[in-house]
Amino acid sequence: TLVPPPRFADVRFDTYRPDPLQPSQAAAVLELLSFAERTSVRPSRFRKRRPAPGGVYLDGGYGVGKTHLLASLWHCAPSPSAYCTFVELTHLVGALGFASTVGALSGYRLLAIDEFELDDPGDTVLVSSLLAKLVEAGVNLAATSNTLPGSLGEGRFSTQDFLREIQGLRAHFQPLRVHGEDYRPPGLPDPPPPLEPAELGRPAAPTRRPRGPGTADRPAGPDNPPGPPSVRPVIRRHHTARRGTLQRFGDSSRTSLRLGNRVVNCARRERHVRDRRILAG
Repeated sequence: TLVPPPRFADVRFDTYRPDPLQPSQAAAVLELLSFAERTSVRPSRFRKRRPAPGGVYLDGGYGVGKTHLLASLWHCAPSPSAYCTFVELTHLVGALGFASTVGALSGYRLLAIDEFELDDPGDTVLVSSLLAKLVEAGVNLAATSNTLPGSLGEGRFSTQDFLREIQGLRAHFQPLRVHGEDYRPPGLPDPPPPLEPAELGRPAAPTRRPRGPGTADRPAGPDNPPGPPSVRPVIRRHHTARRGTLQRFGDSSRTSLRLGNRVVNCARRERHVRDRRILAG
């Protein structure tokens, strides 16, 4: 389904809070409301042809609310309208084919494309050709893209690059600059306050509980059922056998380490075979 993600299912222009210090945000809301009204115009008896489709392109930095505005436009636009990301649109063309995708999207009144990318020339030319066919079919277009912080309108995601890549659609897009700072908080929490010099010299509190009489020290009974056998005796026997082997052949010899490992491994295999025979019998 070509709809906004669940996170933007309930967003509207009324829920968008423009920054008073950034007039371009409030201006973008007014322009998009006007654009939504133009997409709602239907042919009349005196003018049977539908008005020429239009397009808007939201250009701004990260976290200024471009996706919020695009999803609000989708909710405000007349049905049927489609919403997808640039990657989803390319996947749709790959799954259905170019001609089938044109036929499937030609019946929509609005196609909203989030995160329009210009880093892959092949995908950009493919989508540009698709949008040209949709404009011929009367579909209105809306797109967003990111610019790097401090380079608004520049770089690979800039307005000029976008308009140059969609040469045939230049006249159908109205660029809208959305300035502002990233409203999202940083991903890492604030660090704790530093310790006082007096606290740095204080010994740390013990973190381990003092050892006391455990269940293993009490005799088994109804209140203390026997648990699984401990593996410590097995580990202790293994280290004892290996230490005796090393002492026999010499601790400083590398050959003695290999021989000790072989002796331990052979003992393990013999014990494993013996246990299997006992279980089988």
